[in-house]
Parts: sequence; C-alpha cells; structure tokens
Amino acid sequence: MPPTYEGYTRRATPSPARPPGTRPLNASAAGAAPASLREWLARLPWPLLGAGWGLAFASGALLALAIQALGWWSDGAAWERAALVAAQRTVSPTLDLVLLYVPLIGTNYSLAPLVAVAVIWLWRRGRPVPALHLGVVQLGSWTLNPAIKFAIPRPRPDLFELRGQFAFPAYPSGHSIAVVAVLGTAAYLVHKSGHGTWAYWVVGGFYLLNSYSRIYLAVHWPTDVVGGTLVGAIWLAATLRAFHGLHR
Repeated sequence: MPPTYEGYTRRATPSPARPPGTRPLNASAAGAAPASLREWLARLPWPLLGAGWGLAFASGALLALAIQALGWWSDGAAWERAALVAAQRTVSPTLDLVLLYVPLIGTNYSLAPLVAVAVIWLWRRGRPVPALHLGVVQLGSWTLNPAIKFAIPRPRPDLFELRGQFAFPAYPSGHSIAVVAVLGTAAYLVHKSGHGTWAYWVVGGFYLLNSYSRIYLAVHWPTDVVGGTLVGAIWLAATLRAFHGLHR
C-alpha cells in the first residue's frame, strides 16, 4: 500500500513501459538478478553475426578468385615476387630477434588462451557484454581462417626458405585476420572503457610489424596479407555493429 503523509497519499510512480517479453540489458541496474550466460547468449543478434561472418568469408573468397583470374595464385604476381626479394635483402640476425617472434603474438594459437582469460576476468567483474564481444570475435577469427584456407587452398611461396610460425595453406593470412579483428576489438574495448585511444596506435603499429614479418619470413605472398586484412576488417566491422546496442 502506498505510504501516506498528513492526510494525503503519495502515488507510486510507474516504471517506464517496455515491450512485452523483453528485459533490460543491464539486469542488475534494474534491480533484477544478473542474467545467466544462457540468457545473455539468447540476447545476442545471431542473424547479424552470422551475416557478418558470411560476408567476411565471401569477400575473402571473391578476392581469392580475383587473384586466380589474374594468374597470381600459384607463383605470385611479379610485384609480389619483387616484394619478397626486397624483404630478403633486409634479413639480419638483429631483425630476426624481432620478426621471428612477433608472429607468435599475432596468431589465434596464442590469442585464443589470452582471450579466454580476458573473457573470464571481464565476466567475473560484471561486464558480460565486453566479455561476449571479445569471445565472439575470437571465435569468428579462428573459424574464418581455416574455412577460407581449405575452401581455396593456395600454395606457400617457394622463393626462399619458409621460416617462423606458419600452418595450413597460404591464403589468407590468419595472422592478419587475428590482429585486425581480435586486437582491433581489444583496442575498441579499451577505448570504450574510458582509457583513451592509445590502444589503437599500439595495435596499428603491431599490425604493420606483423604484416611485414609475414613477407620477411617468406611464408606469405603480399596478397595473402591483403586478403587476411580484408576478412579481418569485415568481421571487425560486423561485430562492432552487432554489439553496438548492447554496450552501455
């Protein structure tokens, strides 16, 4: 019963109406118990995420077909071979100390466990949307890479000894997909949390270093890196769009 004060009754203020069957995104802020993982997963825009994954895959495949049509698929274009030769002229023990190990950071094999730790940490701190955002991006990055590689397998360059970390067919560069999509998302979440734009600069610099390392180590044609960048950028954009309305 509403409380009374000296002869008059205070009317309870009704809560803002929501469409039937919906719940507030921030359940704890609305006074309800925090949503479970299953409930959060049910709220994600899966059709939009699926369409984004499909668009990233299709774009990478179409670029691969264009490279084949140009006659660059097996032996690379003349400019690609020239790029690998130029990169080999810079090989040195000093650069090896950096460029042999940079790819170990920018691959799904190393990023996946780090992302898993970050997801658990964010979830336990009551930040389910960033946790799910990062986890979904990592899952898409890890599945897009082999999906395209084995759908349209491209041989690795054979001009020089292949060095460093690499696996499966050449196209697209999985390192480029992971750096653009996963680390790009991490930079966005750092910025979104109010910690400035420095993470964008770090990821941008790392992207350039990682991209050069793939040519320097002779494991990719430049168009492999271009393809990976395209796929990663589309997946990044699609997931940013999908999660935009969920971030508070």
